[in-house]
Amino acid sequence: MGLDPKQKKVLDDLLTKKFEEKLIRFKRPEGLDRHFAAIHTIPEKDRRMYSGIQSLLTSFGQSFYEDMAVSIASVNSDKVERFWRSNQLVSKDRVAKINDIVNNLANKISTPNRVREIKDILEVPNKNPTRVDNGMIVDVYVQQGNKEYYFEIKTVGPNIRGFRSHKEQVLTWVARTDKEIHAALVLPYNPYLPKPYKRPGSEIMDLGEDLLVGKDFWDILGGKGCYEDIEDAFQRIGGKYWKKLSSKF
Repeated sequence: MGLDPKQKKVLDDLLTKKFEEKLIRFKRPEGLDRHFAAIHTIPEKDRRMYSGIQSLLTSFGQSFYEDMAVSIASVNSDKVERFWRSNQLVSKDRVAKINDIVNNLANKISTPNRVREIKDILEVPNKNPTRVDNGMIVDVYVQQGNKEYYFEIKTVGPNIRGFRSHKEQVLTWVARTDKEIHAALVLPYNPYLPKPYKRPGSEIMDLGEDLLVGKDFWDILGGKGCYEDIEDAFQRIGGKYWKKLSSKF
């Protein structure tokens, strides 16, 4: 299945634009030519290549993956937005429930289960709402039929405290919305492949449910096979532009 022709064109156009911008703006760095260890141990050609790789990878950060997600999802979704504002009001009783859920997970009293956690939160009467501005912005919001997705996209794996904060965030979005939604922390790729994703603190999340890594995320947006289509696009377009970029080393 994977991406349809229109989605593939959107992705190809986005990647081409990004690589073109990098090619135009690339300049040979001077810093490494003043570094004692670099200039006396690493050949000039290799220093240029290292800098080029570093410069290229920094171009594909969080904002790029947000753009990519919006481009792919826009073709087959009813509504897609970046920096979407969720409801500001949160029930105080539900905030207390979220704290209980997260504390129990952190202390290993319970195990993560997105469906059960949503049910537990929505069973708490939605009374005593208070305005909470923190965490109101959703990186990428997607509506497909009667399904709503709230995605928090990060490119660097959080630490233990970060995972706890993200867990509270995705549960709070459920409490704000007052209905079942699919809220998740997203990592665009798994840095530990071919091993499953595992990082200290990640056990507080429900992997594949409110923690979506690589294929689990992209296949929601573009259908099964989307992840492989993305790999193919980077290989085709990225390979071509890497030859052009490396000629500047």
